[in-house]
Amino acid sequence: RELLAETGSVFVQISEENVHHVREICDEIFGPENLVSQLYYQKTTGAGSPNELLTPAKVGDYICWYAKDISKYKYHQLFKEKTFR
Repeated sequence: RELLAETGSVFVQISEENVHHVREICDEIFGPENLVSQLYYQKTTGAGSPNELLTPAKVGDYICWYAKDISKYKYHQLFKEKTFR
């Protein structure tokens, strides 16, 4: 936490099996009030290894986004609308 700038934030990508553990740890480090968002991220990989054939494929992960201070974090839009002339 101390390595982040005052406007900094951190992203943690984790599977659904352990997302609750990551949230518990990050809540202790950053405080639950500094959770910016928990996002679901759909992966583009295949169904998994042959050992996983008996269970449904894991097709996504979660991204937990925490700010050092939610009142100061910065967000920059990744894509801008392109206009054609």
